[in-house]
Amino acid sequence: HLALKNAATGELRITGPAREGERYGLALVRDKNAPDWPGSFDQRYVYAFAIDSAGKGTLLYPSAANGGTGENHLPVFVGQDRTLPDEVPLGPRELFSVTPPFGVDTFLLLTSATALPDPTVLEWDPVRTRGEARGTNDPLSRLLKAASGGRRGQGLTAPVDWSIERMGIQSVPAAGSGKSRQSW
Repeated sequence: HLALKNAATGELRITGPAREGERYGLALVRDKNAPDWPGSFDQRYVYAFAIDSAGKGTLLYPSAANGGTGENHLPVFVGQDRTLPDEVPLGPRELFSVTPPFGVDTFLLLTSATALPDPTVLEWDPVRTRGEARGTNDPLSRLLKAASGGRRGQGLTAPVDWSIERMGIQSVPAAGSGKSRQSW
């Protein structure tokens, strides 16, 4: 599962609030109820992105510059017995900090059996103009591009080898600051 990891304290957060000024990275956290044998887990390509309170989509992991290097083909098994780690960091320890405007930001974990040729399909501005296109043509990327493009009825066939998990985190001003709303 996806979690925010406080860069200062190491605390894992899957619910809010996140306070102004706190700095976070991302981590995958193993489900304690899941079986612990290698045959029960397939490696998948992992992507983390966020939609801020204004509707902007931002790719958080892997970085857009490293989107095709395979660093996001997880999990990486530990030792000869191929046990799974309890936690896998995703990207830098300090990836973002909580800043105004405050509100609810949505963090998403997308996994797929196949790599996205262009992970930037997970980035968008809050408002897009008609006719904008990005240069990728695999089925999952087309589905994601159509979903973020604000258009309907394109008759796309969705691939079956992917999953998505959503986590909403409310951000709030630092204690006593009296500020309102959030994004990061």
